Amino acid sequence: MKKAFTALIFLIVYNTANSQTELLEKRIDVHCKEMRISEIIIQISRQNNIRFSYGQLKDFNKSKSVYFKNGKLKFILSKIFDDTDIKYLAFSDQIILIESKNIPQKKILLGQIVDAETKEAIPYATIMFLKTGEGVISDYNGKFELEFYTKNIDTLKFASIGYVSRKLATNKVLKRNVIKVTLKKDLIKVPQINIKASDYYNKTFGNKGLVSLGALYMDTNGQEVALYIKNKEKKAGLIHKVYFRLSKKGNIDAPFRIRIYKPDSEGKPGKDILNEILVVKPETKKSWFAIDISAYDIKFPQEGLFISMGGVFPNDFNFYFKNEGFDDLSNESSPNDLNGLSYGQRLSYNKKGKNNTWHKSLSHKWFQLKKQRFNVMIKTKIVYKK
Repeated sequence: MKKAFTALIFLIVYNTANSQTELLEKRIDVHCKEMRISEIIIQISRQNNIRFSYGQLKDFNKSKSVYFKNGKLKFILSKIFDDTDIKYLAFSDQIILIESKNIPQKKILLGQIVDAETKEAIPYATIMFLKTGEGVISDYNGKFELEFYTKNIDTLKFASIGYVSRKLATNKVLKRNVIKVTLKKDLIKVPQINIKASDYYNKTFGNKGLVSLGALYMDTNGQEVALYIKNKEKKAGLIHKVYFRLSKKGNIDAPFRIRIYKPDSEGKPGKDILNEILVVKPETKKSWFAIDISAYDIKFPQEGLFISMGGVFPNDFNFYFKNEGFDDLSNESSPNDLNGLSYGQRLSYNKKGKNNTWHKSLSHKWFQLKKQRFNVMIKTKIVYKK
């Protein structure tokens, strides 16, 4: 019977791993110094009207010191049960606590990414596991919240366009549940070699139309729209820049993700050949927004490629807390910093030529619109050697 119960709980944990319930997102205050875990749970329950369900738990007698102000319940519980066999999950309107070594421990890592020199926040930086490619994007204030299971421990990579990426071993990072990561600006040194401009030439391909007939909203996390661009030269040049025509009817200040795909055997977007999670935020009000990606040294495949714009919602990590033993980020930014930032970039389109536009649904499948044919306005500059 005990094994069956454990298996049931195991299934519940995995089925709810990716869902953020309102209960676990609830923000509360906790100030407990050297108290038994059982006493801390009772205090949280009484002060915040949160129901807990549990049986005999041997680790309940361990002592902990926990200090949070307006912290998320899931992060507080993660800290309380760190280095124990106690696992938690939200079910209905209560928190269920069990003690098991068979269920992987869930961890939550909070942090902020800042410029190493100026100490200013780096917005929309990426935090990803090297092996799995999974990760999150920091918010406008450079802050992030990463949930994962300890069995998936991997090297973390922190990156942002214009900065030197940084790698940290997760087992070292986990010693502190809240971290501050500094990134240095990427100063690209050009070697002193004689290159004649006449040895190279560049061409721009894609939808270079001057007139827009409308615009697509890019307001859903994970939504993508891509344009197939043919390599008319049939040569493997290097991608210098990519361009997106942004509609002023949308929120031009909104960030979005750039992806570059090779065509698959069916002519759809296939392998992603941009190995970084590249999120950009336009700094111009011009219609055409250009991004220099020459530093990534990406070749233009002879079979052509797809350039994609993807909607993103970085962690809504407008986080204010104060606790002992951790970095205090409470004074780093005001909770009002995000109030003026909304999402909803709009990408212009026209009906130029063959329908080369592909859309990615929330079920992660690529498709084309059959009734309403149009092409999004994306182009790229390629540098070829003569």
